[in-house]
Amino acid sequence: MQKKIAWILAFALVAAVSFGLGAVASGGFGTQSDPLVSLSYLTDTLTPQVLDEVTRELEFRVVTLNNGQTLTGQVGCEVLLRIGSAVCAASDSPGLVDSTDASNLNNGGALVTNHLYLVTIQGHGFTATANGTKVLVKGSYTIS
Repeated sequence: MQKKIAWILAFALVAAVSFGLGAVASGGFGTQSDPLVSLSYLTDTLTPQVLDEVTRELEFRVVTLNNGQTLTGQVGCEVLLRIGSAVCAASDSPGLVDSTDASNLNNGGALVTNHLYLVTIQGHGFTATANGTKVLVKGSYTIS
């Protein structure tokens, strides 16, 4: 008799859980008439924001610095000196990695025009030594 009651209770429990899951699944969440996220939000707001952020991180930007201004890059920031002059600003070595020459540039060393430099240590960068110094920068940075 106890086995029969246990089987009935188990069947009732399975039936209740199945019914509950079915009710939740057909409850109208995420239907076309009541979406979780509207299509207009995705196409008009979210997609442009994501594309802008990706573009900012993947494309080089032209940055102009005056004499004495320092650009400090986040790790992974890339810098290409185009016009003017600048020196490495770093508290320890290597200051910047010169990807063009496969060498290191230490604090106070002059950047070479058209060489690609990579920031590999947080807080490293360079200081412009001429007004109108133009660099191409890819990645996150601050100017002080």
